[in-house]
Amino acid sequence: MELILREKGADIPFQGTVVEPDGPLTSLFACTSTREKAIISLEKGANRIRAFIENQLKREDT
Repeated sequence: MELILREKGADIPFQGTVVEPDGPLTSLFACTSTREKAIISLEKGANRIRAFIENQLKREDT
């Protein structure tokens, strides 16, 4: 959980996004010198969050 809390993120959806009440929503941010590095950083952050969620779901199943 500590890893997820350190992610640079906020609950700021794209304009026009529809989210169900109490639905999960996170926006990730990256500040790098190039667009390519930013995309890589965001993908890594998304993968860490995805892995965290998958691990939590596995714990709930046991």
